[in-house]
Amino acid sequence: MHIFANTLRLLHWPTCSRYNAHAWLAHTQLSRKYSTEHVLGYPRSVATTTKIQTGLNSFKTVTIFNAPRSPAAGLAGPVILYIGHGSKFDVKPSSRSRSTTALDLALAANATVVFADLNNVLECPYPGPIHQVLRIYDWAKKNIARNEPSIHDPLSRSKIGVCGELVGGSLAAMLALTECHSLMQGVNAAAIGNPIVDWTAIFTPEMNPAPASAEGLVNNPKKDAVVERAPTILKSLLNMRGKLFTKAEKYYDPFASPLLFFRTPSSDLPTEFDRLDLEGDLDTSHETTEAIKKRRSLRKYPPRASDLVLPHMRVDTGKENVLWDQGVELIDLMRRSHGRAGIERNTLQDALPSRNFSVVERQGFGWWHEKEIQEIGDWFGEVLRRPD
Repeated sequence: MHIFANTLRLLHWPTCSRYNAHAWLAHTQLSRKYSTEHVLGYPRSVATTTKIQTGLNSFKTVTIFNAPRSPAAGLAGPVILYIGHGSKFDVKPSSRSRSTTALDLALAANATVVFADLNNVLECPYPGPIHQVLRIYDWAKKNIARNEPSIHDPLSRSKIGVCGELVGGSLAAMLALTECHSLMQGVNAAAIGNPIVDWTAIFTPEMNPAPASAEGLVNNPKKDAVVERAPTILKSLLNMRGKLFTKAEKYYDPFASPLLFFRTPSSDLPTEFDRLDLEGDLDTSHETTEAIKKRRSLRKYPPRASDLVLPHMRVDTGKENVLWDQGVELIDLMRRSHGRAGIERNTLQDALPSRNFSVVERQGFGWWHEKEIQEIGDWFGEVLRRPD
């Protein structure tokens, strides 16, 4: 029944040396009774931490912010996995800690929030972060979410949301698109901010002088103007890509660039990989081939034979952000996909549940702050309590 989902995961078996078959066995044998510690600054009843095994000898610390109010008797409260984007690759300035943001999200949504930050991403570049997030998601589903479905009340089982910005948004989108199962507990909703969902489309005008044509897709001339006004962000994104991917082909994978589930890449695979060091200086120690835009074609996703049903999706993006067009395009392609799937089913017995796919365009760069997190929490609180 779930051969497709299992196949997707096997394709992403960890390649880092610290991962092997024993790591997966250890992961599946984790006890439901996990040890927790008090989080400094928060009452024990509100926040706890725990270490999750993500490999044979590797662990990831996550913080759990409990819902402030218990659900009604017999109902299960929603669970949100909030994926931080890491401290080493901050593109956006922030005066608030991401743990504080996770707490705000829990309060606004009245949901349990499992917060995982990508602060050690350089220890195992892609596909390492994908494997870490998948295992944290599995752990949260097993240990935090309630999984006791009832014929009489579908809300007796926790609904799950995923959330993140930038790289965290990319990983949240990956989870939302590959774990949205309809025949078992899966991701029901995702809220992502300025997500990097197509690494193949990030290049400077000098790297990419040729315009792209697209089959059924619209080019955005607005992006070139935005790139000219935000060179610092673009340089930071290229820096991030050079550190997160040891080979160019790794970011041509849909798990790393989730837009590629719905269409072909924005550029041809370069023969050599442009690398940027932490200071943002281009490494010219070897020759590189310019990334050339290519004609893009639509792909059919999810596969009809799978049990995947696209979740509710909200994308927040800034009108002056170089990632603006990626978020807009993701929502457009998800709408098309869901509409096409509904037509193909075309029976009341097999009808797709309704879904909300929305773009929230903000002034400036569109970074998340306290006000935006409040809005997102309100949104999660509403969609994760809807009966399908």
